[in-house]
Amino acid sequence: MKNKHYKNPMALSVAILLFAGFILLGSYIFKDKTDIRTVRTQASLTTHELFTQLQAKNDVEYSPYIEKAIEVKGVIKEITVRDGVYSIILDGDNRERHILCEMQRDQNNDIVTLAVGEEVVIKGILKGLLLDAILLNCILV
Repeated sequence: MKNKHYKNPMALSVAILLFAGFILLGSYIFKDKTDIRTVRTQASLTTHELFTQLQAKNDVEYSPYIEKAIEVKGVIKEITVRDGVYSIILDGDNRERHILCEMQRDQNNDIVTLAVGEEVVIKGILKGLLLDAILLNCILV
């Protein structure tokens, strides 16, 4: 005798996987984002100082800054916007290296008043260094 409640076990498996996927997607979309205003700043650096420390041979010098909030003072090279999210690119220590700052959406009104060549202080979470340094969840200080 077959169990009448599970006529199609494949459909039940797909339904369970879809449900789990929606739960994971929802938790990712609605996860609690850190309010950068309340996070303690680990360092206040100029763009040159940041690159000097990130390029140091001794990882101990800059590892405390990775995944931490830092403030960086620099000159705006470019301001871009994509899907309503602004990014400010600060001049680095040479023409080929920059600091990419992805801004929080609540900063949009302040960003539109800025101009290329203006000096700013930006606070954000340092994610790391490839050719450029990357700061996320940034605000203007």
